[in-house]
Amino acid sequence: MGKEIWKPIAGFPGYEVSSMGRVRSLPKEWLSGSGARISHDGVILKTYTHEYGYKYISLTIKKKPYTFKVHRLVAIAFIPNPEGKRTVNHINGDKADNRAINLEWATDKENTIHARRVLKRGRIRPVICTVTGKEFCSVSVAAEHLGMHRDTLLNQLNGRYRNRTTLKFKYNESRWS
Repeated sequence: MGKEIWKPIAGFPGYEVSSMGRVRSLPKEWLSGSGARISHDGVILKTYTHEYGYKYISLTIKKKPYTFKVHRLVAIAFIPNPEGKRTVNHINGDKADNRAINLEWATDKENTIHARRVLKRGRIRPVICTVTGKEFCSVSVAAEHLGMHRDTLLNQLNGRYRNRTTLKFKYNESRWS
């Protein structure tokens, strides 16, 4: 196992993220309302696991909590992203393994292909735009092409979200792999 390296979390003074996928608060001191000096040792923060298996952390700034996926914090701090890719892929497929060496930036399409071919997860359902007739090999590819989030398109396809655009989509069942 390599040496653990800590880097500050941008926009959140008093917190650091490590190359091993851990988050800590830094020691701090302040004065109470009565003027007493109070100190707090820095600690490794506890994460919680979302129902889909990702680790989350809550950080506070000015008494307001903010929630982050731990793997995104690690990737932002340790993995260069010159192409501006927006998805963080777990190379070994383990969503709880947030070490920097296990993460890479990917497009939605690259992430889908990785899940399908490398990790052998699920079937990819082709999508078709019923207005234009344009076919896409997956929801992720269609969403990336349209500049929308994959979950938004999924929710539209599955009837959980009203489509407010002029484009209409459906699964292309005739080409389902």
